[in-house]
Amino acid sequence: MPSSIFQALSTQKVDAFRATFATLSRELFYGKDEERLRHSAEFGAFRERLCADFLKLFLPTYLSIGSGFLINRDDKVSTQCDLVIFDPQYTPLVEDAERRRFFPLKLWQRSEPE
Repeated sequence: MPSSIFQALSTQKVDAFRATFATLSRELFYGKDEERLRHSAEFGAFRERLCADFLKLFLPTYLSIGSGFLINRDDKVSTQCDLVIFDPQYTPLVEDAERRRFFPLKLWQRSEPE
């Protein structure tokens, strides 16, 4: 069972995140007169930053959060990922000329029992 102090602080952080994500983000980017989002890309970027900041509260400090594409050893590339959690100590910085980030995946293969 988690500590009651951790539980209380976590609940406060979750409640603040939920209110900002659901309410404030819409108030900032939704045009009531137009009845639509004014800046859908900025709305999405704002929410991505909210999620990254929220996740950082619970991640060990040796991990980082970025965005970009996942690549595997078969040269397959994912679609753009808004949030990628990675260990910067072991993840090489692979970028193209436009500074898009590519995260190589290390796929571990389990050896079969003999």
